Amino acid sequence: MNLLIGRIRRRVQAVILLVVLVFCVGSALHFSVPLNTAAPTNITTSGVFDIVKERTQFRPAMFHQWSNTGPRGPAYSCVKYWNQLVKESSTRLQNPRPGFELEPRIYKKKKWLISAKQRLRRTLHEQGRVFTDAHVNDLQAEYYRESRLVSSLEEHFVDSVKHLRVFGGCIFGGYTENGPTSRAKGEPKSDPPLSFKRRKDKAALLHLIPWLKNTADPLEELLSASKEDHGILVTIFQESQISIQVDHVARLIRLLRVQGNQLPIQIAYSGKETVPLKTQAFLTKVATSDSYSYISALDEVELDSYVEYPKQTLSFLEVDQFVTPDITVTDNIMYFVAAMFCDFKNMVVMNSQTIPMVDNLSFLFENEQFRDNGMLFFKDRPSIDSKPDPFPPGFFEVNELINQYASVTPEESAIFGMKIPTRIHTKRVTELGFQRLLDPSMAVLNKQKVMPGLVISSVLPFHPIIGPKYEVSSGFNPELLWLGQELAGTSEYVSFNKHFASTPGVLTPRENLPVGSYSSEICSSSWSQIYHDTSRLVYVTSHQLENRVLPLFEPAISARLSVNRTVDAVNEDKDDSLIHETIDKNILYIKSVLQPIDVEKAVLNDEGQPFLPTEHIDDFGSADDYWCSYDIVGSKDSANRGIVFDYQEKDSRRFLFYLNVWQQRPEG
Repeated sequence: MNLLIGRIRRRVQAVILLVVLVFCVGSALHFSVPLNTAAPTNITTSGVFDIVKERTQFRPAMFHQWSNTGPRGPAYSCVKYWNQLVKESSTRLQNPRPGFELEPRIYKKKKWLISAKQRLRRTLHEQGRVFTDAHVNDLQAEYYRESRLVSSLEEHFVDSVKHLRVFGGCIFGGYTENGPTSRAKGEPKSDPPLSFKRRKDKAALLHLIPWLKNTADPLEELLSASKEDHGILVTIFQESQISIQVDHVARLIRLLRVQGNQLPIQIAYSGKETVPLKTQAFLTKVATSDSYSYISALDEVELDSYVEYPKQTLSFLEVDQFVTPDITVTDNIMYFVAAMFCDFKNMVVMNSQTIPMVDNLSFLFENEQFRDNGMLFFKDRPSIDSKPDPFPPGFFEVNELINQYASVTPEESAIFGMKIPTRIHTKRVTELGFQRLLDPSMAVLNKQKVMPGLVISSVLPFHPIIGPKYEVSSGFNPELLWLGQELAGTSEYVSFNKHFASTPGVLTPRENLPVGSYSSEICSSSWSQIYHDTSRLVYVTSHQLENRVLPLFEPAISARLSVNRTVDAVNEDKDDSLIHETIDKNILYIKSVLQPIDVEKAVLNDEGQPFLPTEHIDDFGSADDYWCSYDIVGSKDSANRGIVFDYQEKDSRRFLFYLNVWQQRPEG
């Protein structure tokens, strides 16, 4: 009997074990379906949660309770803030989820769930399983878990900007061991001054600037980087074809020689193989060679040219030496680190597609806005194509996060002397919904004045939470340049050249314009910049010269500029005189420049006038960009219209000379 009871007991145990095993396997399979990366252990998952409303619960800034400290001055406040920050738990400075990939639909629960259900159904179908109510409950929980994570990342972003804003103002305001200690009258000595050699201070600094290399004194090189007062910084990006950029940089260096440039030039890049020693030798030869064969080959050599073209002072800056090895140096990081660590206190920053049209870039340093604010930026084309339609998920939510929570507050202004910038130019992006404002071809910077903003710009790519509004991937996003300056609070406003980018070239003959149109038209792949309220042409871009090699491009331009004239009732004669006078000499011949107005939306009309100031032309001889600009938009009676600058023959000849010099193949 006992034997029988024992067998029965063992069978029951086996059955129970089998049931438990089946349950465990089923549970494992159920939860093995990937919903998203699991939230950190400190992120709760219970309860309804609204990301946008949660922003009102962000922890207050550390100076929130400082109202009774009295007017002690910014130096005292800087030291107090930093010492308090260092004493904070390190978790306050750490990113809750480095490398987190935001699903922008998270701001709209219904859209997020629809997308998540679609993904989960596909996964279950591949596993031969069925979507059930239990999965719906799991997705609901996952949504709230991820919402809380996104909220924590938003708070971390806001904290990071605030800390960097104070840090930048304090460090470059002179309140450090390394710099001068300028204090307001009666302001007490800061005891001790800011230092970043201590372990805790250094750890906090490296949390705030995650790309910064950990050295004995991380800020020493940064604070002592500038060797020259003025110079030209040229950037080479990894996201574009490097060999073409190097070729263009060689052409730029040679043109600067012809223009009599006296400013030293520094080439910035990332990666030893981007600009190896062989390439450096080639560029140095272009900068210093005594050969002028490329000049003697030109028809316009009689143009007030120099008897001897000055050799250029050339150096190279590999930014990787300043970046911690475990960080991938993207084009965003490369640009901002180069501007911070280059040799120049004042610099004109250019990329490889910029072609200067003036014989001395130094006049830009005399610009009043530059002297006041330490920066002068140029605007992109006034294209409404940069305004999304429809707006992508998360666009407005992230815009609000930055505008309302990450921007300078009245408290910061009172305690640290920061400025609350007026969005004179940047409202096109911050308020009107456009995504492009800044032309990356050229920027003029005073390092000391813009350094706090450069530091913020360099850290923005580490916050993918802002991605729905500002692209922070590996490619260079020029909008981060002005955004960092606006968030830094170092100037009354971000300084831009008055006009948007213009279009250089030759006016389309009136006979080739639509019947009834009163507007002038210039079309080009290149764009240009007119300096403020003058007709001074600062630079053009090389796009039209690059497109000249395309088989259909030049014939398409010729067709646009040739005119069919009636000879008699049955015959027409093609007039190509304008072509021979202009683009036969150079595909980017500049007889005029059209400066368009900017509009927020298309100006529809029945008068036969253009709807847009600048319009992209599809399939014009190639798939490459080609744009036409107009001075009259909407109505011929409108007072708001663009300007056509017609240049004298001597100016057009000078432009032609510069373009032909640039176009000649560099001597290797």
